[in-house]
Amino acid sequence: MTTAFYKLHGAGNDFIFFIDTPTAAQQAASLCHRNKGIGADGVAWLHRTGEDQFRWDFYNSDGSAAEMCGNAARCAMRLVEHLFGLQKMQLETRAGTIYGSVDSEDSKKISVAFDIANTPVQEIESPAGADFPMGYFLTAGVPHCVIPTERPHQLRDRSRELAVFIKNKIFGPAGANITFADLQADPVTTITLERGVEDFTFACGTGVIATAKVHQYLFKKTEPLKLQAPGGLFTVSFEGLRAKLQGPAEFIYKGEL
Repeated sequence: MTTAFYKLHGAGNDFIFFIDTPTAAQQAASLCHRNKGIGADGVAWLHRTGEDQFRWDFYNSDGSAAEMCGNAARCAMRLVEHLFGLQKMQLETRAGTIYGSVDSEDSKKISVAFDIANTPVQEIESPAGADFPMGYFLTAGVPHCVIPTERPHQLRDRSRELAVFIKNKIFGPAGANITFADLQADPVTTITLERGVEDFTFACGTGVIATAKVHQYLFKKTEPLKLQAPGGLFTVSFEGLRAKLQGPAEFIYKGEL
């Protein structure tokens, strides 16, 4: 008996999806393995619970459970459009409800929105010996530390050195994603070292949202903000209590196991 799976990516952040099949959390790491499996930054078992309502069980590439993932949620919206012809959805995650939509003017763009506006931004000092004196900690679906720096995309080669930020006790036992951002650039440039992947990814949706929130906190600007990750361009806006993330999400292929 074979099981269908779907591969999608959001600005290079790639994911495996299963639809209405039993969650097999113990297989998450092997499925995501780049050499011995399908290869992905994460895997989700997506379950339809109503006409446009879904829930998922989402796991990082190391097999750890994640509260949510912004780019994976956008990819889920793209998949729901592809399979069911829906333009909107509600997705239940461990971090709450995510509202997905296909852009009415540009169908290539997928948006997700969820409550974040009241999330506090905490100023913190970087661990002793770090090159970066100040960071900003907040929860954007998952915990993030945003560290302002110039030319953040050049940090990819230092992932081993920078991994200490994820494991450092200042972020608690769960750790945190670390986003390095040039907040003065236009568009703002970001790169994120993701817990559960333990490396930089091409894009991190929650990292982009966290960066936009820190930018708003520091510069007191409320208009939509464009942010450039290595894999693509995003727009983040804050509407009432919700953060809205818009960017590309593409279907790659369908396969069978």
